[in-house]
Amino acid sequence: MLRQILVWMTLFAVMFAGLTDAEARKRRKRRSVKVPVILLPVKVKGLSREQAVSLAKLLGKTMFNELREIGVFKVLKAKKTLRKLKKKKVYTSSCYKERKCLRKVGRAVRAKVIYHMHLQKQDDGVMVTLRTFDVKSGKELRKATSVTSGEGAEVEREARWMARKVSGPMITTVLRKKGKGKFKVVGDEGDAELIVNGKSYGKRMNKSFKVSPGVFDVVVRKEGFEDFHDVIVVRPKQERVITAVFTQVDRSDKPVVGLVDKSAGDAQPKPKAELPAWAKFGPAKTEKDKPKTKPLIAKPKVVAKQDSKAEKPFLPKTKTKVEPEEKTDDEGGGFYTTWWFWTAVGVGVVGAATAVTVVSLGGETVSDTGGAILQWQ
Repeated sequence: MLRQILVWMTLFAVMFAGLTDAEARKRRKRRSVKVPVILLPVKVKGLSREQAVSLAKLLGKTMFNELREIGVFKVLKAKKTLRKLKKKKVYTSSCYKERKCLRKVGRAVRAKVIYHMHLQKQDDGVMVTLRTFDVKSGKELRKATSVTSGEGAEVEREARWMARKVSGPMITTVLRKKGKGKFKVVGDEGDAELIVNGKSYGKRMNKSFKVSPGVFDVVVRKEGFEDFHDVIVVRPKQERVITAVFTQVDRSDKPVVGLVDKSAGDAQPKPKAELPAWAKFGPAKTEKDKPKTKPLIAKPKVVAKQDSKAEKPFLPKTKTKVEPEEKTDDEGGGFYTTWWFWTAVGVGVVGAATAVTVVSLGGETVSDTGGAILQWQ
């Protein structure tokens, strides 16, 4: 009986030890779980071949080291897999624009998040763009953009900051259950303004902040000095101390406006060339500036009196009433109203005139002249 009890107790102890070991292993596994990510090759546009190769190598190495230092990600090496997918025409240079391609590449390398960086030449430098994509849906998660001068040190710093910014939500999700952390900004200028993630906290230098794990964009600003800027990662149960270094603004190169150089002596300024009237642009004249002139009074037009009998060419022609002609009756009037009476009178007058002419000429005939022509009106 005693033996049986001992055997059962031993069996229970072994089973309990196994359960506790399994739970411990699960806990350790949860603590060590990291998000598998992959870095796609850097896309370059508008840069020379030499500059593109150097910047692509620098950024690839910087991104790989930064993600590993964060401690939340597991960066997968997928060069061989990408070469195979490229031969099969699954992976292309424009894969970051296609969700289907992103899902296939992510599943092939067993990653959950894809990082892609793009460099583009601009007039004022080189624009750096970093994107993160979700493998399950193929959608874009976060995006960060910065314009740099193109120098290696500046591009490397911006790449580190952008990697932290786009990874912020994932860092908070993974580390938030492990407790809170702290950070403090110290420096010589205690009256400087502290700005965290775009929000001003006033003059809080040299004071500790208790926050949830994640990424914080810190800016320290003071008049007369250049802004101090840094992007930090706060981990659980740790205090991050940042030392703000201030650089005084150099104003020697800026031109001074309003000072007159007296070394020139009595030199007078050159007179300005007189511009034509159409090229002068002065202030608009007000009502007071306008010259006072007497108002013009319209004089009444004097129209000359026209004779009522004169012809009026500009008036429309009026229709005159034509009265019918009266028919004369030759039979009912006196003899002096007949045509033959007046014909005889005309013949007598012509004959008398001819006789007088002949008598006055004294009987002489002029052969050079023809007969007289008389016209009656």
